[in-house]
Amino acid sequence: MGLYLYAYAMPQLTYFANGLSMPGTRVTGYDVADITALQAAFEDDAEGQLNFLQKTAGIIFPVTVLLSAWATLGLLVRGWWRWVVVAGAVVFAAVDITENFLIDDIVTQVPVDAEAVAVSSAMTTLSWALLAVIGAAVLAVILRDFILTGKQPRQKGP
Repeated sequence: MGLYLYAYAMPQLTYFANGLSMPGTRVTGYDVADITALQAAFEDDAEGQLNFLQKTAGIIFPVTVLLSAWATLGLLVRGWWRWVVVAGAVVFAAVDITENFLIDDIVTQVPVDAEAVAVSSAMTTLSWALLAVIGAAVLAVILRDFILTGKQPRQKGP
């Protein structure tokens, strides 16, 4: 779902915005000038396309990340730190979904509210950072399990 959202659908929206990237794809954030330029460049239906994408794949993706992290850590890890990672995935989902709604709001604001843009930009950067941490934790758990399973002696048949 993440590949669809960030590698396929969002880059296609740049076509409707004269090559400008969408705010949610900007890992380092954005400012009022970026949003104003995006508003000026958007074609008629572009805001609706972005809104639809944010409300569908933009919600499904963080929920999928949450459920995947929960399932992976729930099956492969014991102890308190699995709940820390799962809690991080919950925070990621909440931040990312909220950020999607904020982006939809600021893209339609005239004039653009600088405080809303700053909050949305901070949430975008935070969601990317949380996604990186959660992804690294899940990959580390999978690799650890693969290595530990590989070190166990094979049992001979009956």
